[in-house]
Amino acid sequence: TFLKKENMIKSEQKFLEDFIMKKVKIVHTADLHFDTPFNEVDDKQRAINKEELKEVFKNIINFCKEKQVDILLLAGDIFDNLTLNRETIYFLENVFNNIKETRVIISPGNHDPYNNNSFYKLIKWPENVYIFKDKLEKVYIKELETNVWGAAFNEKYVRESLIRGFSQNNKEINIMAIHGEISSS
Repeated sequence: TFLKKENMIKSEQKFLEDFIMKKVKIVHTADLHFDTPFNEVDDKQRAINKEELKEVFKNIINFCKEKQVDILLLAGDIFDNLTLNRETIYFLENVFNNIKETRVIISPGNHDPYNNNSFYKLIKWPENVYIFKDKLEKVYIKELETNVWGAAFNEKYVRESLIRGFSQNNKEINIMAIHGEISSS
């Protein structure tokens, strides 16, 4: 009976290991539009708006650091079209270097598509940053037993679904981060 009880305990432990998922701390943001021109306001207000946006993002980064967030998802439009200040590039390199323990995963959107002219290619991204560059793919984070699925806009307009081909593995946590909209077509 002792062996039976021991086997039952092992069996229960295996059951719990298989069905209780590990907790993963995630923060999600999108549509930051760094260096947007703010054409509708005067120069003074434009400068204030740009600094406020950086302050908000610093708060997100500080939150990630304080709460020991595992994954920071940035679902598109980090940048705004054709405007990007060199200072913003350094700012982003700096803040992401500040949260090396957090995986930063970026899915470029319609205002910052990943292509030959992409701002994403101008930045020396820290090792904790991953950028989706094309069609749907997954990034597996072994220690979190987590798949992060994503894709990138490669041009301003994408007419086909970016999630075509998606299938999940139920033994792992599956998360998807893609910039876009839901439409009936």
